[in-house]
Amino acid sequence: QKRLAKKASFDSSYDAGGMKGGKDKKDATFGDGSGGADGSDGDGEGDGAGGVPTARRTARPGPANEQKEETYYDAIKREMSERQARTRAVMDGLDATNRLAMEGVRPGAYVRMRLRGVPCELVEHHDPCTPLLVGGLGQGEEKMGLMKLRFKRHRWFPKLLKARDPLMLSVGWRRFQSLPVYAIEDHNRRLRNLKYTPEHMHCIAAVYGPMAPANTGVVAVQRVDSEVRGWRISGTGVVLELDADFRVVKKLKLVGTPFQIARNTAFITGMFTSQLEAAKFEGASIRTVSGVRGTIKKAVKPGGQLRARDGTFRATFEDKILSSDIVFLRAWVAVDIPRFFNPVTN
Repeated sequence: QKRLAKKASFDSSYDAGGMKGGKDKKDATFGDGSGGADGSDGDGEGDGAGGVPTARRTARPGPANEQKEETYYDAIKREMSERQARTRAVMDGLDATNRLAMEGVRPGAYVRMRLRGVPCELVEHHDPCTPLLVGGLGQGEEKMGLMKLRFKRHRWFPKLLKARDPLMLSVGWRRFQSLPVYAIEDHNRRLRNLKYTPEHMHCIAAVYGPMAPANTGVVAVQRVDSEVRGWRISGTGVVLELDADFRVVKKLKLVGTPFQIARNTAFITGMFTSQLEAAKFEGASIRTVSGVRGTIKKAVKPGGQLRARDGTFRATFEDKILSSDIVFLRAWVAVDIPRFFNPVTN
């Protein structure tokens, strides 16, 4: 009877919204030691023989009981903000001259520059409508190398751009003339050479010149003289990667004929011009017009008992070939990227 009465009072107080009072009554209900054999009531501490020990009772998790610990990231941010506040306090106590010498020119401030050794023609023929821009280069922008661009011919330019044609590029603070090589990237990350730029899609352009940071915009122009009446901008792009060298490849198909056949082995001639060139392709796969596959085994020394010409090699095939078969080799050969750089001035 007593338990039922306490439970009913707890339920009524909880439904009425008295959360705090309900918690106190619940603690008193479950910690009063009423679970003893004699049925005697406790005083609310619950440390009697039949009660629940106080140490075993756990608090309900909540925002009030959780303590937010400071992480390493928060500690670093706090130290940086404190250091900046101390630096700003010290700088505010200095005069303008010392602060300028220690901190430098702050962004948004106007400066006066004095140039020495400037020719007089610059002042005499200076056009006020053409302002002079003063900029600086980063530490890595003074090196020369190959840049990988994502390039696209401008939709209003009338002609396709041909590889290795001179093109004037504006990349960052630089303007220079170079001979770009166009390519398209296959699914296996191979750069396949293109003779012309695609008509309505992007391609990869390998350009030699002063390196610029990634994501730098690029504008290409073929001619800048005043006789051009059409659209001048040839294409636009963006810098993707910087590297000392890029491997751009193109398809190579070499054709040869057998001059001596012995079962599945044959000596092929006419495909290479020298023994050194044939040795570079040892292990490459070859095929006949009839579909018989084979492998290049070894380059043959010119002359000797076979009286072989220079560039002859020995190959093995899956089946015996005929003397009238034509053997061809399909391979990828690297394209030489011209390292031409010509700065463009006014």
